[in-house]
Amino acid sequence: MGVTGSSTDSLPVSGSFFREPSKWDEDGAETLEQSGEARFKFRWKDVAASVREQRNALCVLAHAQTYGYSMACDHGDSPVSIQLPQVPFILSIHPTAFIDPAAELGSDVSVGPFAVIEANVRIGNGCKIHGHAQVLSGVTLGEECEVGHASIIGGAPQDLGFDQAIPSGVQVGTKTIFREHVTIHRSSVEGGKTIIGERNFFMGGTHAGHDCVVGDGNVLANHALLAGHVQLGSHCFLGGGAGFHQFIRIGDRCMVKGLGRMSQDIPPYVIAGECNEVFGLNSIGLRRAGFSAETRLNLKAAFKLILSDGLLLKEALAAAETMQWEAPAETFLDFFRGESKKGICSR
Repeated sequence: MGVTGSSTDSLPVSGSFFREPSKWDEDGAETLEQSGEARFKFRWKDVAASVREQRNALCVLAHAQTYGYSMACDHGDSPVSIQLPQVPFILSIHPTAFIDPAAELGSDVSVGPFAVIEANVRIGNGCKIHGHAQVLSGVTLGEECEVGHASIIGGAPQDLGFDQAIPSGVQVGTKTIFREHVTIHRSSVEGGKTIIGERNFFMGGTHAGHDCVVGDGNVLANHALLAGHVQLGSHCFLGGGAGFHQFIRIGDRCMVKGLGRMSQDIPPYVIAGECNEVFGLNSIGLRRAGFSAETRLNLKAAFKLILSDGLLLKEALAAAETMQWEAPAETFLDFFRGESKKGICSR
């Protein structure tokens, strides 16, 4: 069996077979420098012993073939050689982890004990997959993401009518953290994706259902639950145990109190909670985000017009057309102009 190639991509691996290059010398392997590339030689029986069985060793070599690494091997005691490109990478893979040969792992990826990474998964550079976590088929993780203990990313939708054979997935932006026992379900639409943006923080036990679209920089406290098709903006804080009904919209920079029961859309920049109640503007959050006093006053005027003056929504929006608004206030008003499937929370 022989394969050649010249890819400089990092090599996804299975089992404990691949370690840092410096450790091969400690194990007595011969290292040669040829044309600026390191060439490692070892015996087939050593590979098989390292990953417990020859079948797993063949999977590892299949990874090399897929990603263009030069290699040559024969069965029995014949030597096996793999030629690695001069690309710095460190992979920390626990020997009990299962990684499908068709998965793609970037550099500096860490995979903990008993973790599962299925086929058709792409994991970006610097990601951490903790013990017992599962990253299932169709998932793409951006760089420097973290999947906590026993979390499952890419599980099937909780929809009784869903055909599990339908291919779909989850797309996650960079530096998003899923703590322990988080569940993110893949789309219920063929070829569709559940979208999770960048730098989100999902605390323990949180959930995002199928076809959710989550923006950037959100914090979901423990056991906050998003049902299917929820649209969550950016820079929101959702309190612990809060539940959000399917198909609702949640605007930017909202704060929702713990144990809130939300079945209607939540406008941007507000504090909401209880059962579909809006309590006022998230003034402290807006100030911390750098909104000027003038901008906050402009937003307060828009809030008062829509939610406090006792006008019908149609009347309030008509009145708003005659006034001058800054961009955040326009965003607030546009939320009420947009289509709502569930209605909008009020005071």
